[in-house]
This record gives sequence, structure tokens and C-alpha cells, in this order.
Amino acid sequence: MLRLNLPTEPAWAEMPHGVRLFLRPASAAILTAADIATDKALRSVGTSMDEDSRLGLAIQVRAEHLARALIADWSGVGDADNNDLLLTLDNAALLMRSSPEIMLRFLDVVRAPFDRATAEGNA
Repeated sequence: MLRLNLPTEPAWAEMPHGVRLFLRPASAAILTAADIATDKALRSVGTSMDEDSRLGLAIQVRAEHLARALIADWSGVGDADNNDLLLTLDNAALLMRSSPEIMLRFLDVVRAPFDRATAEGNA
């Protein structure tokens, strides 16, 4: 049985480097939109990249799309002069491009409720 117990309220998530993200709950629609954005990006580069580079691009595009959609607030993110950086759609995407550790942790946090639901449903 698939249990429908996905988060419905935003929550704080701890990231590397002292960053905290206040994340809206993801939905199947948001994840699907990220998949579509990723597919478009990969089609646009065609075969001009090797397979590892294509995979890296896919992960980055997915993370940037989800960051724009899900990050509602943050702390611990600053500019070059160490001033708090305002959360904007562009800055959310920039955060994903700026730290592989944050990008990968963010994707794990976003995906975790769906993976738990699927694992429970297949148990």
C-alpha cells in the first residue's frame, strides 16, 4: 500500500557550510516540471558533451529548477562582502551552482519523502 503522508508544510533543512533552507513541500508536479526542464537542457546541448558532463548538467539543471520552486527562505547565505544575500529566484539557482555539497544535499532532502513513500509502499 502506498501511504500518502508527504509533507504539507514548509520546513527548515540543514545544508553544508552553515546554510539553512526553508523549503516548501515538493509535489509530483514540481518534480515532473524539473524533469522536463532537465530534458530540454539536455536536448539543447545535443551530443556536444560527454556522458559525465551531460549527467552533471542534468543534476545542476534539476537542482536549480527545484531551488527556484521550493526555497521560501534561507539563512547563512552571503555575498562576496559577507552581507546576507537576498533570496531571489536567480540567487536560489546561484546557490545550487556555487556548492556541489549543498546542491547534492538539497536534492537528497527534496527527494527523501518520495523515496520513503515508495519504499513503504513496496514493503
